[in-house]
Amino acid sequence: MRFLNKISTILLATVLMAASAVAEDFDVYILSGQSNMDGRGLVKDLKAAHPKLTMAQPDIPFWYANTWGDGYSTGWIDLAPGYSIPPGFRKGPKTLPSKTFGVEVVFGSAMVKHSAGRRVAIVKVSRGGTSLVRDWTNPESKKGPLYPLLIDTVKAALADMESRGDKGHLRGMVWHQGEGDTKAKDYAERLEIFVANIRSDLDAPELPLAIGAVHDNGRRDLIRAQQLLAAEQIDHAIHVPCEGLNTFEGTHFDSNAVLEFGQRMADAMAVLQQQAASTGGAVQP
Repeated sequence: MRFLNKISTILLATVLMAASAVAEDFDVYILSGQSNMDGRGLVKDLKAAHPKLTMAQPDIPFWYANTWGDGYSTGWIDLAPGYSIPPGFRKGPKTLPSKTFGVEVVFGSAMVKHSAGRRVAIVKVSRGGTSLVRDWTNPESKKGPLYPLLIDTVKAALADMESRGDKGHLRGMVWHQGEGDTKAKDYAERLEIFVANIRSDLDAPELPLAIGAVHDNGRRDLIRAQQLLAAEQIDHAIHVPCEGLNTFEGTHFDSNAVLEFGQRMADAMAVLQQQAASTGGAVQP
């Protein structure tokens, strides 16, 4: 009997060791906003200039959600281009991957480099043509319940990781939106409330926030100033400039700009995390 008990103990220990060996920790980043976060870079441009980026990145789990149509929620897949719903999507096959991509294709690998070997995962919840005031904070929005989708998707993604024995840790959020709120004089205040709600609902009170700037087309001084103000007023936040990045038509960043912006967002997030580590949590604007 003692022999059997010993064998049982060894087997149990072996099972537990095997389970712990395959379980992994992930740094999870949220990407959210309107069309420039959803992504309007062209996959055909990647094929010509950056063919490696057209391939899936199996080391980086990715979850995309959008309220378009009956709603899209991919579940965890390998990070890849094409998870964006551009204008004209209704006329096409209405399936993903599409012909466009967003900052995630670079942000993910850049954060891996910044994270000293830690695993990285991305949850992207975005929709083009949306307003913080009209859509993201209004449950009656014609674009759908974007805020609940954001919170529910992040929670579902973390729960799915846990269900398979892994652990996801929320490490930061990138918000890139504002073209739909160019006349919102209280945008900074509204964004501060929006972020406070996200941090509360996700139980992440000091979640770092990077705010991507909208392109300066000569008519966005107000919203650009509000974005800067928000980065100053919101704890643990940083502003990510877009100077020098080109657009297709004064609003949407072109393919090279999307890639560069993704790198800048990752670099800014790394700065936030370094500041938090050196100051015990307080991030200087």
